[in-house]
Amino acid sequence: MSPVGGSKRTLSDFPARNSQLSWSPDGRFVAAAHFASATEKDPRASSIHLIPVLGGEPRSITSPSAQTYHTEPALSHDGRHLAYVSCFNSLSCQVDVVELDRDYVPATTTRRLTRRAGRLNASPGPATGSPSSTAT
Repeated sequence: MSPVGGSKRTLSDFPARNSQLSWSPDGRFVAAAHFASATEKDPRASSIHLIPVLGGEPRSITSPSAQTYHTEPALSHDGRHLAYVSCFNSLSCQVDVVELDRDYVPATTTRRLTRRAGRLNASPGPATGSPSSTAT
């Protein structure tokens, strides 16, 4: 469903990982983590993709290394940054962020936001009850 309402419709048959989706501020794209099968060897198979709302091929916007996958995409309100969780073998996860240009193409190298590896757990925020992530 569009972030502004309307009827439900399928945007793509993209094999998304069971994680959050994130709409681009202009409503043209949905960021989603790709669900890679055990037989896929391409590292982009475990990356964050942008799915065009009006049709077209999804495109990868992150590049995980071998044995790493990216999940939980979150586009900033101005569309200039993408934050996501980068996990190595499902045991050690970090939060990374990359700056994006106007076409949602990475404009800088990835910057790590967390200082120590760990499992990330969603927990209520301190005052609003909104979700936040903490490394444990």
